[in-house]
Amino acid sequence: MALMQTSFSAESTYPQVIRDFLESEPLYENGSMPADETKVATFKTYVAANWISMLDTFELEQPSLNNKYLIVSATEYLAGETYFLVLGKICELKENNKISKPFFEGSILSIGPGKAGFLSYNDDNPQVKVIAARANALCPPSSQIKSILGAIMAGDALEYAESATLAAGLPLPEKLPPPE
Repeated sequence: MALMQTSFSAESTYPQVIRDFLESEPLYENGSMPADETKVATFKTYVAANWISMLDTFELEQPSLNNKYLIVSATEYLAGETYFLVLGKICELKENNKISKPFFEGSILSIGPGKAGFLSYNDDNPQVKVIAARANALCPPSSQIKSILGAIMAGDALEYAESATLAAGLPLPEKLPPPE
């Protein structure tokens, strides 16, 4: 079932194929991308090359929520080191009140299956701890993700991440090499 499907009018500078994708393709409730693999591959390639400018267009009103989710979901297929930069940008957007609390919380812990459990699975990585601490500071005390972020910062999230990811039928996320 699709989350929402609305027109994406904020970025007329995107190539027509990307605008068409954003206007016609829903992100599904489980965070999975649309079924047309050719369209999804084209979209992921475009997002990989343009994620910074695409995230810079995020404001509370534009683009549509579905399109924000599609864009962030596509970033989950980037390499882990680049994905850290995406998460840092998402924190910056929240710091500047350009995204909502629910969108922020969903984005930090992975919207779709591309990076499901990534932060928890890499809770021994110093960069993960920095992102988790930054995200934790942006969450109100009542946030449901504070306990997960706390476990990541404490290095106690790996076991839960493995069991939850496998129970959901997803592959284990990318394991980053140990810091040098």
